[in-house]
Amino acid sequence: HPFAGLHVAGDAALAHIGPSPQLGIDYRFTSRLALSNYIQYFGSSYKSNTAGLPDLNSSARYRSVVAAVLLDINFHRAPSRGFSVAAGPAFHTSTETYTGPGDNTPWRRNYLTASARLAFALPAGKQGLSIELNLVGPWQSKTGPAPFYTQSTDILSQLSLGGRWLF
Repeated sequence: HPFAGLHVAGDAALAHIGPSPQLGIDYRFTSRLALSNYIQYFGSSYKSNTAGLPDLNSSARYRSVVAAVLLDINFHRAPSRGFSVAAGPAFHTSTETYTGPGDNTPWRRNYLTASARLAFALPAGKQGLSIELNLVGPWQSKTGPAPFYTQSTDILSQLSLGGRWLF
């Protein structure tokens, strides 16, 4: 069953928040078990202008694509109704360009990570509408010269809340 969704997504720090379209296909094994594949795009940018203080002006641009394969377990006997939980691997690629005081570093990240979805499906039309929370992460980064680099971990590299129409 194909699906299309629209979410509000954010990066790990929630510095970038905005609309995020999603497309995918659910392969139903039984009424309670499915394999769900999706691709989700998220892009955001902002510009900060500080009146009278041009040295504090900044801008940033963030682009992200997540491709995930999830094992979906539905707790209701009808797949278009009720609560479901899904988890599986995801490939996350993102770029961020920041221009501002003290830092003009572009970032590119490509990594395999975990993904999860918590959803509640409502009957709507032939299949239904699913309200869901998607979680992608964790992600680790290392910055600085070796062997003195610093390491940081984002528990979630991207999260989104929205709905998907099940065809």
